[in-house]
Parts: sequence; C-alpha cells; structure tokens
Amino acid sequence: ARWQVWQRFENWKATFELHVPCRDPIDHLMSLCNHLNHKFRCNGDLAKQVDACLKFMERFDLALNNSIKNVRLKCFSNMPAYIGLMGTKLQQKRYTAELRHRSWDKPRNRSAECIWSDATAMRKAREYLMRTQPYFQFCDTCMASCQNLDKSTSTPVATSTTTSTVPVIYGHVHMPETSGTTLNRMLALNFERVCGHKGYS
Repeated sequence: ARWQVWQRFENWKATFELHVPCRDPIDHLMSLCNHLNHKFRCNGDLAKQVDACLKFMERFDLALNNSIKNVRLKCFSNMPAYIGLMGTKLQQKRYTAELRHRSWDKPRNRSAECIWSDATAMRKAREYLMRTQPYFQFCDTCMASCQNLDKSTSTPVATSTTTSTVPVIYGHVHMPETSGTTLNRMLALNFERVCGHKGYS
C-alpha cells in the first residue's frame, strides 16, 4: 500500500500514532537487493545499482508527518523491545499461539556483498540514499530524537496530568525488508484487534 492509504483515516475522531521500523541504510539496502535477487556491483553507475534494489519505498513519505492532521510518527529499530513496549499498550489475548517462522528470502551471503570492503561505494550509496529517499531521511532524524521508541523501553515515560478524550490508534508502516510481516503476525497472535498486511497495520 502506498503512504496515501493513511489519508482515509484523516476525519476519524482519533489520533493515529504510526510506528516506522528503521535499519542501518546500507544493511537495509543489501537486504533489499537480496530480496529482489539483484547482485549489487560496486563499480559502474552506483546510483543505478541502488535504484535497482529500491522497491515498495512509496509506502512512506515525509508528507505523513505534516499533511494528515491526526497522524504522528514514531520510529524503532529493536523488534523484541518494540513488541514488549506494545504489550503495555495492547490488550493481551486470553489464548495465544506461537509463531511458525517462514523464510521469505534466501539467506544473505554477507561475504559476497562487495560494499562491505569498498568504503567509497559504501559512502556514495549512503549519501545517495539519504539524498533521494524520504524514508531514510526520516529514520536518520527520528532515531536521534525523542520519537525513537527504543528509548521508551529503557527510559520511564512521563505521564500527563491531563486525560485526553481522543483515542489513540497505533499503526505500523510496513517498509520492505524490515520483518514487517513477521512483526504483524507476532502481534496478531498475542494481542487483540491487530489487523493489516502488506503496507500497513
């Protein structure tokens, strides 16, 4: 689903807190290449090599942060800690089930990825991603801010002295190769009223 899917909720009387998974840009890029079975080459047109691995990136846009009045964005990178945090916000199911893991991609062979031994290619690829991809721009800023949910798992969250009457609905922006499908299944198996797949939940 493209990022505009969230616009359908703009007139709901609720606040949508969207959680965006973040990874190291280069490691993420290599996972994307592996998913698409594209052999990344460090010589030649580097931008073309990067672009060949960028798929489904339209699931996120910086407009999410400022064009939908009832949406606010937060980020995370630590999945186990994130699931623990959401366990304090969602209703536990009376009967839970274990996740049967399914592998969607072939295993990565990191030693065959040229970028880890080519500092120039790594730098240029990172700069290109940061210059052209709103998702990586957002993650770079968010992970260093108070909107980083990883910090909420280790730092007590300040409680408000006022009670809001506007409900909060939590959403997850499924970015490719961030284990979004697995995360969604884990949450749905253990908590009530979790739904969605392929782009959002």
